[in-house]
Amino acid sequence: MTDNREKLDRAAALAAECSEHLREVRFEDAVRCAEEALHLKTEVHGEMSPECMDAYGLAGLACSISAFRTAGSTQLGEERLTTSDKQFAMSLYYYDTALEIAKNTFGEESAQAARIYGNMGSVYRLMDDDWQEEEYYIHAIGIYSGLAERIKEECGEFSKELAEIYENLSTIYKNMDCTNEMMLYIERAEKIYDKLDGEHGEECGCGHEHKHEHEHEHGESCGCGHEHEHEHEHEH
Repeated sequence: MTDNREKLDRAAALAAECSEHLREVRFEDAVRCAEEALHLKTEVHGEMSPECMDAYGLAGLACSISAFRTAGSTQLGEERLTTSDKQFAMSLYYYDTALEIAKNTFGEESAQAARIYGNMGSVYRLMDDDWQEEEYYIHAIGIYSGLAERIKEECGEFSKELAEIYENLSTIYKNMDCTNEMMLYIERAEKIYDKLDGEHGEECGCGHEHKHEHEHEHGESCGCGHEHEHEHEHEH
């Protein structure tokens, strides 16, 4: 048990290092840390356990950004294309595994699945595969839109969960260069956050958890097109 605890602590530290390397534009180190963290978590929990979903997602993110930067390098010659193709393939493999876990654990129409569909759309965007990019983004939009309607029915127009869905929709529309739709969902999210800021402690009685702290930070983006989680695990 102690050994497993040490492995999980090490995996968490590696995940944090990966995020730091991404910020510092050290992509090879980011991939290494993400894959090591994933390996440790699968050793403890098993390859298809829900506890490993986020680790697969982080590995997918690191590989996709590294692949994009490698493809654009002017220092590696033609070798850069082969290397970037392999990294893109690994990114999609990691995300596809995360998606399978999300579907099995949370359902095919869950927010977790939608986030991964959106992130896979961003990988295809980096690959200049317009058809696959649009397919995955549209799938994510469909799930998020359905979730938004359900949340509005159960919780009303003002919940943090709904605001986060609107933020994720704005990210996808931004990646699709749909400025009007992007601004629409940003404004909807802002309206909710502004209202919640003045209503600390109120409950709607629906059974959903609502956090009324205004936690989102405007303009904080790594530019990769991926959705990044709002601290309930760990999609922009």
